[in-house]
Amino acid sequence: MNKKLVIVLVVFFLALSTIYTFPYAKAEGGNNGIPALISKIEERLSELEETNKNLSSSIEQLEMTIKSQETQIHEQENKIESLTNFLGNTQKELSYHEEQLGLLANQASENSNLLSTLQNDVSTIRNDINRLLQGTQPNPSQGSYSIEGTIKFTNNEPIRLAKIYVINQLGQQTQFESGWQGEFSLMNLANGQYTLKVGSVQNPLLEKTISVNSQNQTGINLISNVQLYNIKGKMIDLNGKEFYAGLVLVDKNTGVYYSESPRDFKTFNFQVPNGIYQISYHVPGFNVSTPTEIVVNGKDENVDINLSVSTHSVRGKAVDKNGNPLASESISFSYGNGGIFGYNFNTDREGNFAINGLVDGQYTINIGKPQNPIASLPITINGSDLNGLVVTQ
Repeated sequence: MNKKLVIVLVVFFLALSTIYTFPYAKAEGGNNGIPALISKIEERLSELEETNKNLSSSIEQLEMTIKSQETQIHEQENKIESLTNFLGNTQKELSYHEEQLGLLANQASENSNLLSTLQNDVSTIRNDINRLLQGTQPNPSQGSYSIEGTIKFTNNEPIRLAKIYVINQLGQQTQFESGWQGEFSLMNLANGQYTLKVGSVQNPLLEKTISVNSQNQTGINLISNVQLYNIKGKMIDLNGKEFYAGLVLVDKNTGVYYSESPRDFKTFNFQVPNGIYQISYHVPGFNVSTPTEIVVNGKDENVDINLSVSTHSVRGKAVDKNGNPLASESISFSYGNGGIFGYNFNTDREGNFAINGLVDGQYTINIGKPQNPIASLPITINGSDLNGLVVTQ
């Protein structure tokens, strides 16, 4: 409360009190009553001043409380604003990732369709080869029926490029071969029982008897129950550097292929039956130093594969004709007479890419679909890494 206002009010009440109390004071004590009245007024004034001090203190405390609450409200408003901005940014990030997931899903679908087409082409070619082989082999039970299906191990991995021996009731056999996904098609069979042996005749990976009764047998899914063991390890180049590449093991006795592309860029892990395995790669130029073969005999094997050549890295950026980044596009490399590898690589959101594990040679970097890229760049690796490449649409 304003101090001047308090004093004015006090004086007003004193004057008013004097007017009303003066006659009584005079009547009671004459002039002697005035000092008593003044004393009472002074006491009252002192009480009012004390009350005013208390009120001022209360008002000051109240103002401090209001100021503190205003500060807290301001802090809460700042926090709300920060949270709102964070939620906005998070929403943008979520939208971006949803968009990228959509792109990846479309790309996966396209790759799946491409792979299916290639598999069908390979299967058709393989069937043609099988027909030609049949034409050169004695088979007194030739007919017009077929047996079609797949052969796999218990871990659901296909038995790739395996020889399939089909033996009729007279003990005569015809040889076929499975495809890359374990698919097989046994053609020109007559009615009767046939024994299928996969891998070899003496020690087959799988043996099954199937009857043909005036109709084709399709959708036959055969599972080998042979015991599988792990072959684990790393790939190391001439300079002691670990690298990534599509690795192939070939059973020297059965010719079955075991393929893996390590997705963690660190280790490989095959599951194979007992056997002797030759080491090779999908891409030429990866010359193996040690070991030249791996023997599996009733237990798991840990093996580091060492190259006799160095590997190198390729780094760069993919952009469109206006210089904008080609984000989240698949990257592949073509070489030689149409060979392609590198389907597991993608550009990042800025169009950048970094790929290691390449040996010396001539390649073409493809951005987008391997068979119909949106951008490409021929490169030559000769003893060193390539950095700062720009692949333009």
